[in-house]
Amino acid sequence: MRPVKNGRETMASIPGLLPGTSVARVLLRTSVLAIVLLLLFFVAASIGLQAAISGTIRHDQAVRQAELYRSYILRLQLDEETGLRGFALTTNPEYLLPLRQARERLPGALKSLENNLLVVDPAVLPLFAQEQSLNAQWLAQIMIPMTSNPRLADDRALQRHGKVIIDRYRLLNAQLSASLNAVADIADRNANVLIGRVVLWSVLFGITLAVALVFYAFVQARLVQELDERTQSYERERRTTAALQRAFLFEVLPSVEGLAFDAIYLAAQEELRIGGDWYGVFRLPDGRIFFTMGDVAGHGTEAAVLMSRARQSILSAALHETDPAIVLARTNDVLRLRAETMVTAMCGFIDPATLEITYASAGHPPPLQLDRTGKAEYLPQEGVALGVTTDPACRSYTYLSAPGSMLVLYTDGILEFDRNLLLGEKRLRDVALAVMQTDSEHPASEILERTLNGAQQKDDIAVLAIRFT
Repeated sequence: MRPVKNGRETMASIPGLLPGTSVARVLLRTSVLAIVLLLLFFVAASIGLQAAISGTIRHDQAVRQAELYRSYILRLQLDEETGLRGFALTTNPEYLLPLRQARERLPGALKSLENNLLVVDPAVLPLFAQEQSLNAQWLAQIMIPMTSNPRLADDRALQRHGKVIIDRYRLLNAQLSASLNAVADIADRNANVLIGRVVLWSVLFGITLAVALVFYAFVQARLVQELDERTQSYERERRTTAALQRAFLFEVLPSVEGLAFDAIYLAAQEELRIGGDWYGVFRLPDGRIFFTMGDVAGHGTEAAVLMSRARQSILSAALHETDPAIVLARTNDVLRLRAETMVTAMCGFIDPATLEITYASAGHPPPLQLDRTGKAEYLPQEGVALGVTTDPACRSYTYLSAPGSMLVLYTDGILEFDRNLLLGEKRLRDVALAVMQTDSEHPASEILERTLNGAQQKDDIAVLAIRFT
């Protein structure tokens, strides 16, 4: 026998090794989702805070600009009054120059102040409107009459009326200044509150993010620990099952004159699925050769144990029975003692002196008989799997082999790796016939290698080749 070891197993192929259904996997996803949501919230909050800060800065700038324009307009109004007062005292037109300059600059300043007040606080616009009304009243009732008629320059009553209007204007301007200062104080307080909120949210975000990261790291560490534990558990089970498999399968086949035996066992390429198939060749005390092959439903350690029980039961019965059908029936009685057991099996006897073969099958794939003439055929068989019914209804068949022929026994993994049974039977027949014609020293290995042709099988495979030399 030349066992073929599977070297393509990976940790990702071990069922349950990756935490796909683990609670830790759910916690890991939750922590990652929490971190992502926190980051999205932080980005949204940052955008909102930036907009709020920008709005506060613009509002504060508008307040400062409004205060500047208010002061500037008051100075222009005082320039108008001072120039008109100088003209009234001296009747010198040169004193009207500051008044004219103020009149030219006043409309633009008033418009700029109005725009800023709209941004700062529209509630103060009535004060601004009253200031404009007083300015227009002073212009119509005092300035225009006095500058157009020099004789009115000494009119004391007119001057007193003008002073009343100016005093009212200054009072309104002071109220406007107080309102702007109040708005500025409120803006400063809002800015301080906003800064406090920024600091508070930053601290809370930092604490929450730190907690989420710590939790994420904890879950990651737990997953690594769980992965390591499962890896160690898998390795222990794999070593145990491999040891059982080696113990159950004889590595040295008997040496019999006129016969040559070659066998191979190939574990499935995926998961931990060692243990379902077996083969065996034994030389009985009376000189006959007993061969057997079978397949236990399932995989892993439990399947290996069941395989050992079935194999040993068949061998024990073969020591006392000469009919392979009865051997299988006795084995069925033993397996029926264990519930939910299904085993396909085949066994037979070979007389080395006459090359007479007697065999029986219990639901196992039929043996393949090949001869030197190029003929290859599947031998007839009858019977159902062991452990299923009280009577597997196995039937024994006898035929006489010839020198140069070969008998091939196998498990269904070599037929069904591509899920096409009919194609698998034809492929195996053609490959076995081609291998026999090459006189290979290891026909079982050659048959398996050529049949798979690099494909990955889904099940364990055992092949036993018996050549009649």
